[in-house]
Amino acid sequence: MAGDGGPSGVLSQAATRIGVEAVPHPRFEEVRAALYEAMQCHGLLFLVGPSGVGKDTSARGLVDELNLPVSETPDLLRAVMVTAPAPHRRAFSWRDMWFDALRALEEPLLERKIDREAAAQGLRPESRGCNAGLPAVRMARSTEGTLHRAVRDAAIDRGLVLLVINEALSLVSSERARSLREQLDVLRNLCDEASFRVLLLSTGRILTSLNLSGELSRRMGLVYFPRYGSPVDVHGQAVAVDESSELRTFSRVVASFMQCVPDEARFSPSRAELRFLYAGSLGCVGLLAGWFRRALVRCALRGCGALALAHFEETAYAEPVLRRLCQDCETGEASVERTCARVPFEGHPPASVTPVEEPAARPHRSGRPGTPNPTRRADVLRAGGS
Repeated sequence: MAGDGGPSGVLSQAATRIGVEAVPHPRFEEVRAALYEAMQCHGLLFLVGPSGVGKDTSARGLVDELNLPVSETPDLLRAVMVTAPAPHRRAFSWRDMWFDALRALEEPLLERKIDREAAAQGLRPESRGCNAGLPAVRMARSTEGTLHRAVRDAAIDRGLVLLVINEALSLVSSERARSLREQLDVLRNLCDEASFRVLLLSTGRILTSLNLSGELSRRMGLVYFPRYGSPVDVHGQAVAVDESSELRTFSRVVASFMQCVPDEARFSPSRAELRFLYAGSLGCVGLLAGWFRRALVRCALRGCGALALAHFEETAYAEPVLRRLCQDCETGEASVERTCARVPFEGHPPASVTPVEEPAARPHRSGRPGTPNPTRRADVLRAGGS
């Protein structure tokens, strides 16, 4: 149907353009500015926001912007984006993660750095016969540590500035996953060795797994991608919500999506209809883009000549889905606000930090349980006891 030149084919082609072209609204500009600011101060960055708000689109735009100055220099690659692999056999695979990073860095001769078949068979070099020299080297290079070093060397050679990791929740979503603090230590060491930044994309659920040391907290930057009507801004601070202003800005997003639809098939939503689209997408541009695509496809399948509100009503998100998504949004906003809470100025100097007294060392007790303690016996003798 996409290749059909009739009205149905035109509407289907319009559905494929929805959400792909740039969306002119201030959320992307605010998030991009906050990310650039955070990159100047932190090595580990988090871009957190509700599902379908536009995190991927914003991160891809950032990667494209960073790569623009080196488009004429093929040896340089300032930013790449990879997706964290889903846990396999209840464990996160750093080997797959590093291999995907090497592929994104356009590392040549990847087959020399990992031998998946040999690793799966678990064969030792001596079991391969006398002509197994090269496969043995390839298998030796397929370890997690050697792939880590290969990513470090490739990042240095390419002049990498930013590594974006999508679906970062996979780092801690497996049953045998290490804590996020330990996982971030791996990335922090890589940042130190190769001098680039790591940006992790996730929903607000990852904030409940943050168990950071003071060193990691100091080096971590958090940027929140808010939906329209969110009580939290890009810096995680509480803001007052002006629903009328948010609705006017949201209407410009709807108008930008309507530009992808042929003139004869567009419709101009009223204020009440805008509120319906606003509430049905929870103020998330990604959810609205998916809703627009479904409505256009429904319009094309029905053979209708123009898009109408009825097509949006028929393809709206189910109420249980919206309820769960809304709950996730509110939970993520509360988590971000708690994580980014600032200490208010009270008009007086901050209280001095009281040093924590270390507990007194316990006396050494030699021998097995129940044997006399020679230290205690000497104290008793010095005191004149028996």
